[in-house]
Amino acid sequence: MPAGTEVERRALQVLEELADADDPDTLRPRLLAREPEAVQRRVAALERSAAAADPLTGSLQTLPDLELPERVGPYRIAEPLGQGGMGSVWLARRDDGVFDQAIAVKFIHTELDAHAIARFDAERRMLARLEHPNIARILDGGLADSGLPYLTMEYVEGRPIDAAAAGLSAADTAAIFVQAAEAVQFAHSRLVVHADLKPSNILVDGAGRARLLDFGVARLVDDEDSAGPTPMTQDYASPQRRAGGSASIADDVFALGVILRDLVAEAGDRDLTAIAARASADDEATRYGSVAALLGDLTRWRERLPVSARPQTVGYRLERFWARRRAVVAITATAMLLLMGATAVASVNYVRAERARANANARLADAREAASYLMYDVADALDRTPGALPLRTRVAAVSQRYLDRLSTAPGAPVAVRLESADGLLRLGLRQGAQDVANLGQPAAARRSYAGALRVLGDLKGVDADRLRARTLLAQASLESNAFNDIATADRLLAQARPLIEGPAAPAAALKGDYALAMSELRQWQARYPDALAMARVALATGAAADPYADARRRERALSLLGDALFYGGDLEGGLDAYRQGAATLERAVARWPGDPMLQRRLSQARWNIASTLLEANRPREALQAAEGASAVSSAAAEAEPADAGVQRTHIINENARALALAKLGRTDEAVAVLTTNSARRLALWRAAPEQTHLARDYAVSMTMLGDVEAEAGRTDVACQRYGQARAVFDGLSRKGQISDQDRNFQLKLLLQNEARRCG
Repeated sequence: MPAGTEVERRALQVLEELADADDPDTLRPRLLAREPEAVQRRVAALERSAAAADPLTGSLQTLPDLELPERVGPYRIAEPLGQGGMGSVWLARRDDGVFDQAIAVKFIHTELDAHAIARFDAERRMLARLEHPNIARILDGGLADSGLPYLTMEYVEGRPIDAAAAGLSAADTAAIFVQAAEAVQFAHSRLVVHADLKPSNILVDGAGRARLLDFGVARLVDDEDSAGPTPMTQDYASPQRRAGGSASIADDVFALGVILRDLVAEAGDRDLTAIAARASADDEATRYGSVAALLGDLTRWRERLPVSARPQTVGYRLERFWARRRAVVAITATAMLLLMGATAVASVNYVRAERARANANARLADAREAASYLMYDVADALDRTPGALPLRTRVAAVSQRYLDRLSTAPGAPVAVRLESADGLLRLGLRQGAQDVANLGQPAAARRSYAGALRVLGDLKGVDADRLRARTLLAQASLESNAFNDIATADRLLAQARPLIEGPAAPAAALKGDYALAMSELRQWQARYPDALAMARVALATGAAADPYADARRRERALSLLGDALFYGGDLEGGLDAYRQGAATLERAVARWPGDPMLQRRLSQARWNIASTLLEANRPREALQAAEGASAVSSAAAEAEPADAGVQRTHIINENARALALAKLGRTDEAVAVLTTNSARRLALWRAAPEQTHLARDYAVSMTMLGDVEAEAGRTDVACQRYGQARAVFDGLSRKGQISDQDRNFQLKLLLQNEARRCG
């Protein structure tokens, strides 16, 4: 049977041939006879959907007679509420005597194959998580006994937004519309597109609260499985959607613009008209780039500030100034009549200063809103989205511009300065932090951290101190891991300590993060008893409120505990800690499947196990663990070819696999893997020579290759490899960029083996 996408392609091709045929009724059985059963079912389903809602005209036809169930669970189907291109909505009442409750049930009028059923289940679970006061929640769903898919939703008693807004002032109408737009923006922040926005899907209840309905045709942003035509309402679909494009954020913006245009048509407000026109522009590039940007202009309109949808002429900005300062202007006019010359000059200067202040405030509000949306909504979602590196890089670059503007704004309020510093810290973590999905930009991360501390300046208070401490911890980790600057890392943690151990009593999570950073630093300094003690402090820290963050923190503490035990000579203790860390990650991966950072950490945890087994001379077990690590990192490396961090992790895992192969006598295989990886590491280092850890990686690879060549009796080649590795370590040492851990472990082993084998 063809795969899901092939079924769809073949079904659409059959429909096209039938549409072009002079006698489709005669041709239909001949065409279908040569198609698999899945294609035949899909053709039938598409024909039923076309009969219900013509995608070219948007007119609704009578739905085919389908066997609707009398009840769904404890609810009895009562009366129809409406119908559309995808199905019908019914009122259902609970009648099991437990309590009185009404819900809405949407029956989706199509048959689903196994692939579509799985997708339907996944999407309704995703939509059920859209918890927002202005969204009518999807409660449940499934398949009725007849095989008909259904969704159960909150029942909202209210009127469509266009009816509810009739007779209201422009301000009251805009206030209701903003509620609906905020709900759409919330859905977008969860990577969900509504795909069928129209007045009948936005009800206003008796309390004046807008409620967004019917996510029945919603789809995930950039979800390839759902790409392509879906049911739509023609009057509210963008030109791109009507032309066959898939539903997108831009399409939702267009629909909101059309709704707003109709709501304010009688108001005669030029700013609102301009905002609606920009949102509903035919050219996607002209539209607002997001609902957040549309909301930003509506906020400026409500505050009587100039809106971006209109040309920013001097006359227009003066008009907005007069609207906000009528009393001031009246007094100034009186003074001008009384005092004439000198007072007139003062008034003109005041107007100019006020106009400059308004412009600066508007620009600051724009930057604040955009930076917050990018760093907290978009970037958070992309961090846990596989294959999103190019988009994450673009988002980081745009975020940098907005944050730089905020951080240099003169006289910015304390709240804005704190937001700017937090944004720069988050940006730095994404650019170069070791334990997140970073962009491989440590130099940019350095600048971002420095910018965060500069913005904080002399700010006092608990919030500023905690943010300052978090930034210092991130800086210290970057200096030790990316630049091997252990002395600077030590100094930064010393600065952070009084902020964390001071009388303000910061959250337990921050104390745990400090313990992790100290354990990592002491590892680099080869102070393993201290590293062990700090790892145990981190493990004893209370659980974080966020279970995802708690799992990540616990795994990192176990990894550092294992490192301290391993390098301190307790291989069995280290192995036990590493295995506990891997088990923690395996549970997390089961809970959050597809999370790329969890996958990367899992491969590193398995590498820890493989390396320890190699050191304990248990090569067969080591090979099994290394192959498990490589299986995870190989998939990640294939999905993220441009992510240097992912590629580095895969090389580390492959090197461990090669050493296990060598210990098992499979020398040629091992040499082939190590030779390839050494060349790849050299290329990574040459591409980013300022990243010290890449130089170290290359030296370690050459040392491994020399060891394997020497064991195979190829002493001359081995000595050349040792010499190349030693030259790199010598260069790092001269620059003060080699850690005590490497000096006492990697370099020490290299020199011992070189002396023993090469003289």
